[in-house]
Amino acid sequence: MERRVFLILLFSGLCSLSSCLARQYVFVNKPLTWTEAQQYCREKHTDLASIDNAEELDRLLNAADSAYTGQAWIGLYYEMNSWQWSLTESAFYRGVQLEYHMWRLGEPNNHGGKENCGVTDIYGQWRDFVCGVQLAFICYEETSNATQRYVLIDKAKNWTEAQRFCRKNYTDLVSVRNQSENEEVMKAANGQNMWIGLFRDPWKWSDQRNFSFCNWNPGEPNNYGGNENCGTVYLWMAVSGTWGDIPCSWSLPFFCYHENREVMKLYFLGKHGVNLNTPAMRETLLEQIKSEWIRLRLPEDTTLRWREQLDGQVFHQEE
Repeated sequence: MERRVFLILLFSGLCSLSSCLARQYVFVNKPLTWTEAQQYCREKHTDLASIDNAEELDRLLNAADSAYTGQAWIGLYYEMNSWQWSLTESAFYRGVQLEYHMWRLGEPNNHGGKENCGVTDIYGQWRDFVCGVQLAFICYEETSNATQRYVLIDKAKNWTEAQRFCRKNYTDLVSVRNQSENEEVMKAANGQNMWIGLFRDPWKWSDQRNFSFCNWNPGEPNNYGGNENCGTVYLWMAVSGTWGDIPCSWSLPFFCYHENREVMKLYFLGKHGVNLNTPAMRETLLEQIKSEWIRLRLPEDTTLRWREQLDGQVFHQEE
């Protein structure tokens, strides 16, 4: 009995999917905004539809009303402020250091819809940039010698190549935790635009599953007009099953999914000023819980994940 109580407390707030891998899709031919559709699905079913592979996409399409040939909401949404650092070691950041930023006025602006990596400019201000652009970059080396921590690599690479290079030869692409470090990085940049370790993986599923499968229509997502932050599936023949991005305020039919799962609450006692809702902190806590799950020899095919509330947060502070 004691072990059971411990597990209920420890894994509260997480979803176990080992017994519900085959989700059932439901087409709702009722035009709603994306947020309204999400609320409807969470009240009546489990959530807006998420899709992990081609087989699930086929099952979703088979659930559609054949008489409807427009677009329909799925659970994809664009999280504009999902910026995180390449170096994810939680002990590297203290207190509010993960919240430090030095964005240039008007940035990040996601110009063109595909600016998902961060650069520092000649003034030490940050901008979002297309990750495929070739730029020089700054690596971070974990060392007690402060003068050797920031290493300028004057070779043009895209962001992913720069990250791979830094991780192989040093510690990682540079993180910036405070104003003092930002000034040191600006000096190392030596008057050039440089990749730093900032990036985001902005497209997410409403139920917080990993976004590992996509089927965008060619040219999508394009963030046309600068406010296309929700995802749809096309249901007309020529492009059936492909995805697009449109404004979340449009009213469309939508797909929910249904599965039997257990959702419980989890309480953490944390220090004042520590934000548990940052991507890095969520990931750190989840990895610790997964380790405990393995230690207790619980089913290895179980998937654990956080569930966001309607306001986009996982944790809420209680007195």
